[in-house]
Amino acid sequence: MGRLKRLIETFRNNQTVPFNAKLRHYIDIPIDDVNIKFHKKAIEDPRGVGRVSRELLKQLRLQSSGCGLKPKKSISQNVFFYSAIQWCPEKLPHPSCILIHDVIPLLFPDIFDEIAKDFQIRLKSIARQADKILTISHSSAQDIARLLDIPIDAISVIYNGVTTLPVVEKNSVTLPNGKFIVYLGSFDRHKNIEVVFKAMLDSSINDINLVMIGGNKRARSLVTDMQIQERVHFLGRLKDRETGFVVSKALALVFPSIYEGFGLPPLEAAMLGTPSICSSRPAMTEVMDGVALFASPDKPEEWADRIKMLRDDALFRNKLGLLAKERAETFSWKTSSESLVAELSLLRDCQQ
Repeated sequence: MGRLKRLIETFRNNQTVPFNAKLRHYIDIPIDDVNIKFHKKAIEDPRGVGRVSRELLKQLRLQSSGCGLKPKKSISQNVFFYSAIQWCPEKLPHPSCILIHDVIPLLFPDIFDEIAKDFQIRLKSIARQADKILTISHSSAQDIARLLDIPIDAISVIYNGVTTLPVVEKNSVTLPNGKFIVYLGSFDRHKNIEVVFKAMLDSSINDINLVMIGGNKRARSLVTDMQIQERVHFLGRLKDRETGFVVSKALALVFPSIYEGFGLPPLEAAMLGTPSICSSRPAMTEVMDGVALFASPDKPEEWADRIKMLRDDALFRNKLGLLAKERAETFSWKTSSESLVAELSLLRDCQQ
């Protein structure tokens, strides 16, 4: 949790600069009669919100370049867009729109002590100033409305897109012999990877290895205590093309989170034809319903059963992978950015 606490301090320090001096923190993206002032601080965020911010910015710029030869209908009006609430200034300009990915810290305050307090004291106040709130799933919208005291009709859902990870066969990544499952993510408590470690103790899947990708090496001691260190392989942070290579070779991706605002990894795996086993919790049940296997986040025996099912039935595994790929292909960053522009255009007549 130390990294997240440091991010909170960075966010707070960012609030001390006068707004006029912060204009350099915005990227102007003119589209028709709206000038989107895209707050760029979240682009530098190393977490998922940074990845989403970069994808949206890329698509908005493409839309803007496509408008270059069109005659202007009127003078463009500024609309301020924040792709992550954590990077918003203390006092919002108007009109403004915030993308809130999730309110996980408020759902699990015992896990996210300092971050939950920051949400309750500072970020809640910022959210209530916005002219529009966007989020990435209907389950997130319900939680935002309830926990931040925002009318549900002031919140719109725009699903994330999915980027196809490149796959490079020739690389330096060493994979275990035999079949393996892959986990892509951190070792934060709400990610719940412990349930998969416990499933690995089941004798019915003792031929299966687990490959870990991401900043999760703090889990090494737990793996050693459970005496499964010979079957759990920590690769650390990989380049996209290396991640794509590993995921494409996996039996399945495991996604045991107790909550996600959206959950990109199962869809990224699906684009490569790799099926997923997900926790039967939001938003995975919303996004992956019918195209993934689900298991209770607190029942390792169910995880072992689902892993065994995919190992023993290649025909079913391939069919599930194809269904997941079809679902993943319905989520595009182009569609996400077009929906975003439509929402921002509705704010252009708000008083600045």
